Amino acid sequence: MSIDLEYFEVEINGRIHPIPKHEFSPCEKQLGKEGYMITIWDSNIEAAKQVIVENGIKHISIATSDLNFLLQPEFKDIEGIYINCHIKDLAPLENIKEIKFLDLRCDKKGKIDFKCFPNLKYLNCEYSKRYKNLTSLHKLESLSLDGYTETDLEEFGNFRNLTELYLIFANCQSLKGLHLLTKLQKLTLDECKKLVTLNGLGKDNAIFELKISDCRNLKDFSSLDKLNPNCDVFLNGKIYISGQDSEADQIALLVNNLHEIGCEKQIILEIQIVLETLKKNIEYNDWKKELKICVVNLNKIADKYDAIYTEEREEIISTIQYILVDYSSIEVEKNLDKFRNW
Repeated sequence: MSIDLEYFEVEINGRIHPIPKHEFSPCEKQLGKEGYMITIWDSNIEAAKQVIVENGIKHISIATSDLNFLLQPEFKDIEGIYINCHIKDLAPLENIKEIKFLDLRCDKKGKIDFKCFPNLKYLNCEYSKRYKNLTSLHKLESLSLDGYTETDLEEFGNFRNLTELYLIFANCQSLKGLHLLTKLQKLTLDECKKLVTLNGLGKDNAIFELKISDCRNLKDFSSLDKLNPNCDVFLNGKIYISGQDSEADQIALLVNNLHEIGCEKQIILEIQIVLETLKKNIEYNDWKKELKICVVNLNKIADKYDAIYTEEREEIISTIQYILVDYSSIEVEKNLDKFRNW
């Protein structure tokens, strides 16, 4: 995230035009971002051109009504463009051939051809059929994609230089195609509701960090065994242990965590029994009824020992959500809050 600094001040016809400038964070500098990023809106385009020429600015944040100003020669060498406003016509972007960083957080009405950006390395955007030739970006190193609609990731096989991939609200059912990405190091899967298997990951991947959040239909974790044993896997914010796709292992992890917090052994034992009962009974009975029984019993433990404070509470809630991962996370949280007194 950029660190806000002051302004460039440009005088045009006796009037001072402030141009907001932002210094890049150490993390952004490691990606190759240099100098400052400036913000451009409709009223300061002429002043921004002067700042770009005089200060060698390579990154611009755009808050204008259109992109026609990008056709002017002062913008041809820009390397980073960040759009966070409604722009219908994206065609002027295609004039910036040297762009390496592109953030398209705008509506998906505009059309764009990614073949125009052969040097693009970092892309953050929503998926749209109007965006053509996404897979032509052979130099892409980092991709954050929202709303990908295909059922697998086979076309991602062209991203041979990709090291980081973030998929949000993707419709893929498997990860087929990712085995070709031998340079992939970080993979994040967030709210991919239709994902049922991690098939597609393989021993050829260089992944050392895998984060999976709210992929509620994901059942098959077997492909994790093919990854580097040193790969850190996080499931819904918690460290995943091999074989942990059974609720029993999650309960065992909770027991260890409660011991580390300093919770008393008798309290841990009683909590463990209550959660194991929940895990067993939801196979045959209504989950909401069993969750209510579970929470009522935990209430009794909390009252009996005057226990279950903030740290314990977060660990227990996380475990219950894992046990009930097949059900709506919103409904689970709602029912938890309805019955618990701790």
